[in-house]
Amino acid sequence: MPVMPHPELDFLPSDVTLGSPPLVGTMQSADVEHAAAVVIACLKIAGNTWAPIRAKEMGRIIRESADAEVSPFAIWVKNPFFSADMGRLIREGYATKSGPPGDESVELTPMAIEAVRPWVRRSS
Repeated sequence: MPVMPHPELDFLPSDVTLGSPPLVGTMQSADVEHAAAVVIACLKIAGNTWAPIRAKEMGRIIRESADAEVSPFAIWVKNPFFSADMGRLIREGYATKSGPPGDESVELTPMAIEAVRPWVRRSS
Protein backbone atom coordinates (compact mmCIF):
# COMPACT_ATOMS: atom_id res chain seq x y z
CA MET A 1 0.00 0.00 0.00
CA PRO A 2 1.41 3.45 -0.87
CA VAL A 3 2.45 5.79 1.93
CA MET A 4 -0.35 8.10 3.06
CA PRO A 5 0.61 11.80 2.99
CA HIS A 6 -2.05 12.41 5.66
CA PRO A 7 -1.70 9.76 8.41
CA GLU A 8 -5.33 10.21 9.47
CA LEU A 9 -6.51 8.87 6.11
CA ASP A 10 -7.24 5.18 5.99
CA PHE A 11 -8.20 4.87 2.33
CA LEU A 12 -6.68 5.60 -1.07
CA PRO A 13 -8.10 7.12 -4.26
CA SER A 14 -8.52 3.59 -5.65
CA ASP A 15 -10.88 2.78 -2.75
CA VAL A 16 -13.35 5.48 -3.89
CA THR A 17 -16.15 4.16 -6.11
CA LEU A 18 -16.76 6.50 -9.04
CA GLY A 19 -20.09 5.64 -10.62
CA SER A 20 -21.96 7.53 -13.26
CA PRO A 21 -22.85 10.03 -12.01
CA PRO A 22 -20.03 10.01 -9.47
CA LEU A 23 -20.02 11.04 -5.79
CA VAL A 24 -23.73 11.88 -5.69
CA GLY A 25 -24.78 13.83 -2.61
CA THR A 26 -21.31 14.52 -1.23
CA MET A 27 -20.69 18.18 -2.13
CA GLN A 28 -24.19 19.60 -2.70
CA SER A 29 -23.54 20.26 -6.41
CA ALA A 30 -23.07 17.90 -9.33
CA ASP A 31 -20.47 20.07 -11.08
CA VAL A 32 -18.33 20.16 -7.92
CA GLU A 33 -18.78 16.41 -7.35
CA HIS A 34 -17.82 15.78 -10.98
CA ALA A 35 -14.67 17.90 -10.60
CA ALA A 36 -13.67 15.97 -7.49
CA ALA A 37 -14.32 12.71 -9.34
CA VAL A 38 -12.05 13.81 -12.19
CA VAL A 39 -9.24 14.56 -9.73
CA ILE A 40 -9.74 11.24 -7.91
CA ALA A 41 -9.84 9.25 -11.15
CA CYS A 42 -6.59 10.91 -12.24
CA LEU A 43 -4.98 10.25 -8.85
CA LYS A 44 -5.87 6.55 -9.17
CA ILE A 45 -3.87 6.39 -12.40
CA ALA A 46 -1.03 8.72 -11.33
CA GLY A 47 0.26 6.87 -8.27
CA ASN A 48 -2.86 6.26 -6.17
CA THR A 49 -1.94 8.73 -3.40
CA TRP A 50 -3.64 11.81 -1.99
CA ALA A 51 -1.09 14.24 -3.40
CA PRO A 52 -1.08 17.30 -5.64
CA ILE A 53 -1.42 16.53 -9.33
CA ARG A 54 -0.41 18.84 -12.14
CA ALA A 55 -3.25 20.10 -14.32
CA LYS A 56 -1.22 19.12 -17.40
CA GLU A 57 -0.93 15.56 -16.08
CA MET A 58 -4.69 15.42 -15.49
CA GLY A 59 -5.27 16.61 -19.06
CA ARG A 60 -2.95 13.93 -20.43
CA ILE A 61 -4.64 11.20 -18.38
CA ILE A 62 -8.11 12.30 -19.48
CA ARG A 63 -7.15 12.47 -23.18
CA GLU A 64 -5.30 9.15 -23.21
CA SER A 65 -8.01 7.36 -21.22
CA ALA A 66 -10.83 8.73 -23.37
CA ASP A 67 -8.97 7.90 -26.60
CA ALA A 68 -8.33 4.34 -25.35
CA GLU A 69 -11.99 4.01 -24.28
CA VAL A 70 -10.94 3.50 -20.64
CA SER A 71 -13.59 4.14 -17.98
CA PRO A 72 -14.57 6.35 -16.37
CA PHE A 73 -13.27 9.00 -18.78
CA ALA A 74 -14.56 7.22 -21.89
CA ILE A 75 -18.08 7.52 -20.43
CA TRP A 76 -17.75 10.97 -18.89
CA VAL A 77 -16.42 12.75 -21.99
CA LYS A 78 -19.44 11.53 -24.00
CA ASN A 79 -22.02 12.44 -21.37
CA PRO A 80 -23.60 15.84 -22.16
CA PHE A 81 -24.73 16.15 -18.54
CA PHE A 82 -21.26 15.62 -17.06
CA SER A 83 -19.84 19.03 -16.18
CA ALA A 84 -16.81 19.43 -13.91
CA ASP A 85 -16.22 22.88 -12.40
CA MET A 86 -12.65 22.90 -11.04
CA GLY A 87 -12.85 26.59 -10.17
CA ARG A 88 -15.87 26.03 -7.98
CA LEU A 89 -14.25 22.94 -6.41
CA ILE A 90 -11.42 25.26 -5.34
CA ARG A 91 -13.62 28.21 -4.33
CA GLU A 92 -15.76 26.00 -2.10
CA GLY A 93 -12.70 24.70 -0.26
CA TYR A 94 -12.63 21.15 -1.61
CA ALA A 95 -9.32 21.68 -3.42
CA THR A 96 -6.37 24.03 -3.56
CA LYS A 97 -4.42 25.22 -6.56
CA SER A 98 -0.72 26.02 -6.49
CA GLY A 99 2.09 26.70 -8.90
CA PRO A 100 2.74 29.29 -11.60
CA PRO A 101 0.19 29.95 -14.37
CA GLY A 102 0.46 27.25 -16.99
CA ASP A 103 1.97 24.77 -14.53
CA GLU A 104 -0.64 24.63 -11.77
CA SER A 105 -1.27 21.67 -9.53
CA VAL A 106 -4.53 20.73 -7.85
CA GLU A 107 -4.81 19.01 -4.47
CA LEU A 108 -7.97 17.83 -2.76
CA THR A 109 -8.35 19.17 0.76
CA PRO A 110 -9.07 17.02 3.81
CA MET A 111 -12.67 18.34 3.61
CA ALA A 112 -13.06 16.84 0.11
CA ILE A 113 -11.46 13.57 1.07
CA GLU A 114 -13.76 13.21 4.08
CA ALA A 115 -16.76 14.13 1.90
CA VAL A 116 -16.11 11.14 -0.38
CA ARG A 117 -15.74 8.65 2.48
CA PRO A 118 -19.30 7.27 1.95
CA TRP A 119 -18.14 6.13 -1.49
CA VAL A 120 -15.20 4.10 -0.16
CA ARG A 121 -15.33 0.41 -1.05
CA ARG A 122 -12.38 -1.83 -0.39
CA SER A 123 -11.89 -4.96 -2.43
CA SER A 124 -10.11 -7.19 0.08
